[in-house]
Amino acid sequence: MIFSFVFTFLFVAWIVSADAIPLDSHSVDRCVQFVNMSNFPDLVLIGYVVGPMVDTYEAYKVEERNCLDMWYKFNQLSIYWTTKEKFAKLDLKNLDIADLNLLLEEIHPYGWYVGDMNPLSSELIEYSIAGFSGKKLIAYKSKHISKYNNGQADKVEVFGKPNINTETLNKSDVDSNINNKDNENNINNTKNINLEYNNDQLDEIEVSEEVSVDSKDFNTESTDIDTNNGDDENNLNDVENLNNEGFLSRLQNFWSNIVCFFKSLFGRNC
Repeated sequence: MIFSFVFTFLFVAWIVSADAIPLDSHSVDRCVQFVNMSNFPDLVLIGYVVGPMVDTYEAYKVEERNCLDMWYKFNQLSIYWTTKEKFAKLDLKNLDIADLNLLLEEIHPYGWYVGDMNPLSSELIEYSIAGFSGKKLIAYKSKHISKYNNGQADKVEVFGKPNINTETLNKSDVDSNINNKDNENNINNTKNINLEYNNDQLDEIEVSEEVSVDSKDFNTESTDIDTNNGDDENNLNDVENLNNEGFLSRLQNFWSNIVCFFKSLFGRNC
């Protein structure tokens, strides 16, 4: 009993300290959104959130140009897709993700913080759907806009569409893909492609049978439009931003382990 009380006290104290912004630092707002969903009216994207501040999971329909959310920085957000017809029959409160198709993993739509020497104040990250390659839906980061609090011009990075054999599947093909997904996975389970960014990068995307890919891994050109000439200063800022992202990722894993242990004290599953 005493141990549980002490652990609870330390656990709450850790939560408070984890949410506090360090001295000589400031918060950075971030919005991550999909921008061309209207080009695929027969498809629906679903945000799926798990983590320490979620009992089992939370799910929501992703809307075009609405900022994605995961409600707490140590939660984890994945994006799934299905057809509009099948979505109408789904209960978001009682989902079986085996019925869905994974599109993106480890999306980080939550704000964070940087040192005051870094003038970064907000980020807008846009994802686009490239289309189908075979029966796999492909999405990629298409634009990244960084804004600053010192009068510095916005930094705009535009990424090219992946160089894939893009197809537009008809509705019956998409339905067939979903219904036969288990059979395909049994046949192709050795063909998964894993593209992992370094932990210190802004986004970490795993590409499997239904997962998206980043344009950089298909030798496509990306256009970096930086209206400010301070390249050295921007490079230093980018390094600091990536280090903060890596720290948050490692802290997120630590948090999940702590919560799992805490739940086990009360006989609950992680």
